[in-house]
Amino acid sequence: MAPHTLPVLLRLLLWMGAALASLVLLAVLCIALFGWNWLRGPLERLAVQKTGRVLALHGDLTLRFNWPQARLRAATVTFANPAWAREKQMVSAVGVEVAIDLPQLLQRRLAFPEVRLDQAAVFLEKSVDGRKSWLLDLGQQDENARIPIGRVALDHGTLGYDDAGQHTSLRAEVSTLPGAEAGHSVSDLRFTVQGQYKGLALQAHGRGGPVLALRDTSRPYPLTLEARVGGTGVRMDGRITGLLALSAVDMRMALRGDSLEQLYPLLGMAFPATRAYATEGRLLRTGATWRYENFSGRVGASDIAGFAQVVTGGKRPVLTADLTSSLLALEDLGPVIGARPGSVARARWPPPAPKRGGPPQPVPPPRGA
Repeated sequence: MAPHTLPVLLRLLLWMGAALASLVLLAVLCIALFGWNWLRGPLERLAVQKTGRVLALHGDLTLRFNWPQARLRAATVTFANPAWAREKQMVSAVGVEVAIDLPQLLQRRLAFPEVRLDQAAVFLEKSVDGRKSWLLDLGQQDENARIPIGRVALDHGTLGYDDAGQHTSLRAEVSTLPGAEAGHSVSDLRFTVQGQYKGLALQAHGRGGPVLALRDTSRPYPLTLEARVGGTGVRMDGRITGLLALSAVDMRMALRGDSLEQLYPLLGMAFPATRAYATEGRLLRTGATWRYENFSGRVGASDIAGFAQVVTGGKRPVLTADLTSSLLALEDLGPVIGARPGSVARARWPPPAPKRGGPPQPVPPPRGA
């Protein structure tokens, strides 16, 4: 390097440093005078450009940095649903605070480790042709066009989900209130749900932790639920890790219904028709294995106990079970063990042996035939 070039480089570096310092000073001055509200216009225009939907930020914006996150808070926010959806707005809230993953943002990916909603209404919908309102591409069909959300906190709000293709329409009311019973957290999320699930009437209520751990697998989410879906009643109490993917489940579960075949809309597996049943046991999920273990109950007049296990992930689910019974009525469990029509009655009233030396005697019909 020639000696005369060194002063030139030093002057260039000093000039660049001064220009950068001026820009930083100007940004700080703008923020001091106007706050972060100047971001509203660019954010609203970017939302329309990328999604075709209107984002409206009516209140003040605040932004706080705490690497590796930045927390953006906005007052009075609405974000529209696509035109085909039943509800006009996908999200409306008196206040919204989102934690933004800064390393992801530097890679041009948007991720929210946490979202807090105050007095919010959220409506999600899936159309008959497969479009999903929560996908943010212009056609709502790109599974990658979504913002990953780790946890959601709600104080009061309404949640809705509609899926015309599955004959499902649900509405939930949620609120975060101080826990009133021993053994529960200081703040609990209480909820009630009603509507239709896969064509069946649904009513449910329960409580959970104050923060919905949608993708957070670092800590289990406590949940207590009591529901009625069609002719099936369910009670559950325990913990779920990762609410969206159900990464792990450990819950006490009680089932009651008119027939096991009514479980098909809930579990997606076909069971035989049975008499009324009631069971209680422990429900576990690890990986692709669901296990209902140490359960006991009855089917009709028969008692039943043992475990049942379903392994998913293959071409079709694989069901195995180990069942015991002290009092077994074949009329109750005949369909489960594969008894053919009429075989139960024939087992209880076998045909008499023919007399020696005489013609075979006619077989009397089974009782009730």
